[in-house]
Amino acid sequence: MNYSINKILKKYASDLLDVIAPRICCSCGELLLNNELQFCNICRVSMRPSPFPDEIFSQIISYYSKDDFVIEAIFCLYLFEKESPVQKLIHTLKYDGIFNLGIELGTEIAKSITQFSIFKDVNLITYVPLHKAKPVSYTHLTLPTSDLV
Repeated sequence: MNYSINKILKKYASDLLDVIAPRICCSCGELLLNNELQFCNICRVSMRPSPFPDEIFSQIISYYSKDDFVIEAIFCLYLFEKESPVQKLIHTLKYDGIFNLGIELGTEIAKSITQFSIFKDVNLITYVPLHKAKPVSYTHLTLPTSDLV
């Protein structure tokens, strides 16, 4: 009996919170459905996946000699395109400090990266800054891969 009362109270509290502070997509600003966390499924399916890691690595390493290049593997979840949901999400994370968005994207990266055997021996994941000096609302992190499992 207590379980059903708690469930009902939780549902009403959630509904009331959605009226007071509706959950909206960090990319398009539309209301989120119950199963959506920080961005909506419409934005999710519109984001173009990046090429496979070996394609990205081959393209980048073609600009350097192997002796000058210390990175062993490269991974990117989505293509970054101007005015795309990806750009809006990254800017929301960087400049608006919506840290839960970073957790959602990080979880997606963790699930995706484990699908590629090239990353099975990788012991560290880090960021690569794209701009020299733009102020951001958070500090980039380096993640031990043991946290992915």
